[in-house]
Amino acid sequence: MTKKEIADLIAQGYEILDIREPNELETLEKLDQATLISDKQIFDKYDQDFEDKDVKLAVVCRAGRRSKIVCDILADKGFKNIKNIDDGMMGIIE
Repeated sequence: MTKKEIADLIAQGYEILDIREPNELETLEKLDQATLISDKQIFDKYDQDFEDKDVKLAVVCRAGRRSKIVCDILADKGFKNIKNIDDGMMGIIE
């Protein structure tokens, strides 16, 4: 995915969730528009704060594996507009 494609998601109303752990932020850049939230915190937040299951969320991690799992779980919980940023931060290109 390119940075422009991420900007397009934001323009479409998606919130970008970066679920990397603090120690992972040292090795790869952070997306300025992303909300940092660990995968351990995400389920509590979205179970409590969002009754609207139409909220648009795009999830990114380091390589795409954990974000895919989070997206699958959110979809199982009834969220309808969930996108995984494939290949994670390692796959984002200019």
